Amino acid sequence: MLFCADQQQPPESMLFIMASNANNQTTPLLTARQKACLQLTAEGMTAQAAAHHLGISVRMVRWHLQQARERLGASSSVQAVLLASKLGLLEK
Repeated sequence: MLFCADQQQPPESMLFIMASNANNQTTPLLTARQKACLQLTAEGMTAQAAAHHLGISVRMVRWHLQQARERLGASSSVQAVLLASKLGLLEK
């Protein structure tokens, strides 16, 4: 379940970037690897170049990007990068 800074706004607004887990603790919305893949995408790297840079397979880069898109509610990697950037999840 996602929380918003202002409870009047729907969770899709992503004003607060923490998710609640079963133990009532907070967990970051994106993993470090998902953030890294989004950051490299934002910098213009292809999945192949990002895979080489991170030392993982292209398939894993695509999987991390897909997971990030799902968690952010984005329909594309470009939209995911924009949302993550707006939320302050990416380096400038």
